[in-house]
Amino acid sequence: MIVGSPQSLPAKAVALDSAIHACPFFFPEVWDNVDAPLRVGSPGLPGGDRLARLLARRFGVRNVGDLPPLEVRQIVRWADDHFGRTGRWPTATAGEVAGAPGETWARVDDALRQGYRGLPGGDSLARLLCRERGRPNPAALPALRHEEKGTCII
Repeated sequence: MIVGSPQSLPAKAVALDSAIHACPFFFPEVWDNVDAPLRVGSPGLPGGDRLARLLARRFGVRNVGDLPPLEVRQIVRWADDHFGRTGRWPTATAGEVAGAPGETWARVDDALRQGYRGLPGGDSLARLLCRERGRPNPAALPALRHEEKGTCII
């Protein structure tokens, strides 16, 4: 079994761990015995494969270790599309990204924050949309002074 938080593990290790834990018959030593011959080869298996890739290919299990890189321009296009359809900018809790099977806004936000999938990290969906589209970021709004608390800002 792979031990550690997803942030401290290589993406491929997280993918394998996720695929294994998704199986109702989870026994770590058994899955390691399946993955090893797929990797190095054995009679009847040429090698060069991984259990996570096999599960993705044969059963459609999302292999998080083999996802295409994300680009800020693509994320902004998805956000523009979301805004055009809904009249609201997406947030990390907005669900699936339309036109991007398997993508969710939470995964996009996580990649921006953690630096997954070719992104540098240290960012967020809210900060990106504030910077690129002028969407107010509620976390970055200045605190109200005591005398302003009863006023309505329109």
